[in-house]
Amino acid sequence: MTTSITSSTSTSSTSSLSSAISSSATLSQSDFLTLLTTQLKYQDPTKPVDNTQFVSEMAQFSQLSATNNINSTVSALSSSLQTSQALSSTSLVGQYVMAPSSSLTYTSGTPAVGAIDMTAAGTVNVAIKDSSGNTVASVPVTATSSGLTEFKWDGTDSSGQALASGTYTMSAMSGTTALSTYAAGQVVSVNPSTSSGSSTTLDVDGVGEVALAKISRIY
Repeated sequence: MTTSITSSTSTSSTSSLSSAISSSATLSQSDFLTLLTTQLKYQDPTKPVDNTQFVSEMAQFSQLSATNNINSTVSALSSSLQTSQALSSTSLVGQYVMAPSSSLTYTSGTPAVGAIDMTAAGTVNVAIKDSSGNTVASVPVTATSSGLTEFKWDGTDSSGQALASGTYTMSAMSGTTALSTYAAGQVVSVNPSTSSGSSTTLDVDGVGEVALAKISRIY
């Protein structure tokens, strides 16, 4: 009769503990130890835990402990790298970079600098449009190979007349394929990442906020 009561108590206690642990998001090292010791405490005296099973559970505990240590190390390393990246990025303030952009900012007397990500060697025309969507200029860009090819626009229209300072849109096609466009701008400020899932961004004059990883060139 005593054995029966002990077995029932064991099943009930272990079941309650398992349910409580299962309700949490993850099984911690403390949870694992609690579950293991509770299992030993309420085991059926007539059917003690098998040595092989016990060794297997201890091996699982060791693996859990090692995994937790690895996760902690990776988290610390990630945080350190983010801090290092943010600190090194501050040196970019005031420098010019090439960033993805569909707009090009022109200031009177200073040519606007952009780039096209060419898919192959050849020549394409960059269409420059005003705020009304009218094409005001066409800039030919010739590349000797695929990749980023820079160009300059002097701020004149198709007839050679000077246009007003401002922001214009640009686009380029290779056959029926739209090519990626870039614009050069000065880095105004740096926004460090605030969490493990975010990245450091730069505020680029004339372009806006751009992820550091998307910067193609630094001048």
